[in-house]
Amino acid sequence: LAHARPGPMLAPLIYSQTVPLFSSRFPQVAVRGYMLRHTAIRNGAPRLAVSRLAAVDSVTTGEIPSGRSGLLALLHDPGLSNVVVMAGRAADLEPLLARHGFEIALQQPRFSLFVRH
Repeated sequence: LAHARPGPMLAPLIYSQTVPLFSSRFPQVAVRGYMLRHTAIRNGAPRLAVSRLAAVDSVTTGEIPSGRSGLLALLHDPGLSNVVVMAGRAADLEPLLARHGFEIALQQPRFSLFVRH
């Protein structure tokens, strides 16, 4: 977390569920899929949940499924500060992240952290 920029973070669920335990400076795009779906439906925005969970899938697998532009929608949001990508998937997403102003801030054996500058 020392390398992350304060602000919203997109991360695989394995990390997004843990980060809030250590700091409130990095609000997560999605923490628990079932709660995100439930809250979005109750507030009349089920597409928001689908989009955010698609983005989480992208940073977990490195793929952007056709017709599911959740990651692209979040990258266009200038408020998104950090993106965590699972190890081995960073190379797949690095060009896309770079086009949206993200740079690698930290590479670890299990994940890479990209920060918007």
